[in-house]
Amino acid sequence: MANPNKVEFNSLADYFIKGDVIEIRIPWQLLNVMDPSTKMVMDDLYLNKGIKPIKTEGFYVGIILRKNGEDIYTPMKQYTWQTWDMPKYHERLKKSYFILKEAFKTIGGE
Repeated sequence: MANPNKVEFNSLADYFIKGDVIEIRIPWQLLNVMDPSTKMVMDDLYLNKGIKPIKTEGFYVGIILRKNGEDIYTPMKQYTWQTWDMPKYHERLKKSYFILKEAFKTIGGE
């Protein structure tokens, strides 16, 4: 669950399953995305003999389910996103903040 306000939230989780919904968190870097704000991904490393960016229009994603020993394929769908200049963000204190705050008190701080 990627929502820190939910009880089920776990910042270390790569996936979350509830009912018939599966949420998967994949870091941009694992998809070879160099700059998601401009849709720049790593081009063919071997063809270019080095790292060079290329613009993408998105990724195609599909799912294969296995039910009763039979594979069920979903159609590939494109995932795309809007570019941005300034990301939207919301500041919040992580749970570990309070742990560190107390720990620092014991080593000579306030």
